Amino acid sequence: MNDNLNDLITENLEKNKPLELEIEKTKFSQFLKIISSLSKECVDVVIKDNKISQRNNSKSAFFCVSLDSIFDKPVDLLMSRIDKKVELLSSFKNQKVDVKFITDYDDKKEIKSYTFKDDYSKLVFINPLEEHLNNKYIKESELKNKLLNIDESGSIFEHEISKFLIERIYSISKGLDVNSIDLEFKNGKAEFKMSSSENKSNVATGTIITIDNLNRDLTGLCSFRIQPFLMLTECKVACYLRQNQEVLFLKLESEIENIPIVIWLISSIEKG
Repeated sequence: MNDNLNDLITENLEKNKPLELEIEKTKFSQFLKIISSLSKECVDVVIKDNKISQRNNSKSAFFCVSLDSIFDKPVDLLMSRIDKKVELLSSFKNQKVDVKFITDYDDKKEIKSYTFKDDYSKLVFINPLEEHLNNKYIKESELKNKLLNIDESGSIFEHEISKFLIERIYSISKGLDVNSIDLEFKNGKAEFKMSSSENKSNVATGTIITIDNLNRDLTGLCSFRIQPFLMLTECKVACYLRQNQEVLFLKLESEIENIPIVIWLISSIEKG
């Protein structure tokens, strides 16, 4: 009986024991780059078992990232106002120091705070309530079967977007002062293009990529937020339809600081 009681006490102590991880400076730089990139599209970040799987603020994109190569133990972490936290944590990154990550638990075995520290300083953040966050964690099964529900006939096209084309997308979007990129299907081709007509002194259209030999015939126009493209240096892009709906997905596969990332962009199809 005493042995069972001791085992139970030990188990409870272990559950409430702070989690401590050493994050080597290169890995911490990777982590901060991921969070910084997401801050352009998300207010908050939810990490569960080292995974990020969430929508952006406008619910027009899904981000999927594994942080297994950064954290050597399973980490659950809620980060609100990540733009501000990136600013605070950048001091560790800029000074190229190893960082210790510590989580502290309350009586309900839930994380009440988390700390980033080195030999000189520490930053302690109160863990927010998940229900108050704007960006929610999405389970893999929900993403695949409910939110995406991709047509089983396969991709419409697959293409590689190189670094210089990403740079061109950035330059043209700045010149035209637009924050979206169109994908037009016409005459058996798909064209990524941008146009601006709001400023009558700067009316222009830029076609960046033309893709021939589509796997199926499609006519219409889709529009996607441009920022997810600009998060990447290069990417593989695949295009899919949702089952039985006029909804189109772009799957962007790439890396940020050698960390694999998958971004799903969603848009309805406007028929011409």
